Amino acid sequence: MEKIIEAVVTTYEKYVGSSWHMILLAVAVVLILFFAKEKKHKIIFSGYVILFGIIYLCPFTAWTIIKTFIGRTVYWRMFWSLPSALIIAYGFSCLLGRISVGWVKALTAIACVVCISVTGKFVVNMDIYDGNTNRFKLPAAVPGICELIKSDAQQQGVEVVKVVACNSLVSYIRQYDASILMPYGRNALRQEGLSTNETELFELFNQEETNYERLNILMTEEECNYFIVSDTAGSKDKYLAKGYQPVGEIEVYTVFRTVQ
Repeated sequence: MEKIIEAVVTTYEKYVGSSWHMILLAVAVVLILFFAKEKKHKIIFSGYVILFGIIYLCPFTAWTIIKTFIGRTVYWRMFWSLPSALIIAYGFSCLLGRISVGWVKALTAIACVVCISVTGKFVVNMDIYDGNTNRFKLPAAVPGICELIKSDAQQQGVEVVKVVACNSLVSYIRQYDASILMPYGRNALRQEGLSTNETELFELFNQEETNYERLNILMTEEECNYFIVSDTAGSKDKYLAKGYQPVGEIEVYTVFRTVQ
């Protein structure tokens, strides 16, 4: 239960970030309760937000949704069902509708627009979006890594290729080439749906100082013949020192053959 509460708090913080839009949503709900002319609108808009808050924050409902539907790491997607923009706009409209003095209404409207404008940042910018490097819309290194593995497998006479990949590539390799098998997918990142062997393999592969002998045993049991490490933490040198044979390098990634 402690982990569920932690997930609820963490995902809320990730979703909101440094923006003020949840504060504006709370203000809008108050404005609707006090200034909306239609009683049914008060019930629908305010009641929906309150009900959402109860469902999202309650550990029991959070646990049910995480385990049954969307997983812990994407629990923040619950906020997609919250029509924040609509409710904020309606709440401010209710406030403006109660003001009869023209210049006061104009100033209030400007203040509302300014509040909305400064709650976050413009999303269409180069910090978030960049051009595609390949037609698959995958990280640039992925096609090169897959082709490198397939080429080496052909030379080595390997018929079935099975790869253990570092976390930054787990979600992409089989999108490029489904013939490349993997012992686990992105479900491992959510720590869901893994066998005992797969769980241990995932944990060992992601440790800074790992038990290489046990790791090799697990990769052999899972019939993995290649693995990929990112050199951002100096992982390549550690595997080289243990006698693993590198196949090649693509950007910051090094492809190794497993030791049989």
